[in-house]
Amino acid sequence: MNPVSNQSKPSDRRYLKLLLLLLAIAFLLRIFLVIFPQVIYSDGIEYIRGAKQILSGNWKGSKAPPVYPVLIVLASRWTPNFELAGIWVSVIFGTLAVIPVYYLGKRIFNEKVGTLSALFAVVHPFLYVSSGAVLTEAVYHFLLPTAVLFGWEAFRGGRLLNILLFSFFTTLACLTRPEAMGYLFVFGFWVLF
Repeated sequence: MNPVSNQSKPSDRRYLKLLLLLLAIAFLLRIFLVIFPQVIYSDGIEYIRGAKQILSGNWKGSKAPPVYPVLIVLASRWTPNFELAGIWVSVIFGTLAVIPVYYLGKRIFNEKVGTLSALFAVVHPFLYVSSGAVLTEAVYHFLLPTAVLFGWEAFRGGRLLNILLFSFFTTLACLTRPEAMGYLFVFGFWVLF
């Protein structure tokens, strides 16, 4: 038995508790964005229109990329209107973005950097405000670091599961915001060199 691994267990639990605390704080801060919603942007109207088109079975009726409208459709089953459903999707994914940011900082550097990065993701004004809008930013800010995390793990370990998860989350990010396509080129360039 390795004595070093036994000593790291309490530390791992402590950082896990800290991560859960940061998630709770992020959610509590963002819940005010549901109670006091922002004015809906013109892009948000298009996402809601796309969600209504998807719900009616017309997947070609919107100009918006499909991931966010599909999430609005799923959330609309629990809330009375599409705007509130879009806000809830943004709040949930804005909160969950703390997780991949933490693990990315932890994997590349250490647990302290991961914790500081997660804290930054909890309170950063841009990440906070975008978590309450009917816009794709919060979902994108969750999917992108998740894709980068699995890409990093794929390069470090070369496991097929990490490669598949990198591809899956990058595809979802591209179907949320098309500019995520650039990360495929970055990782492709990284593979070549």
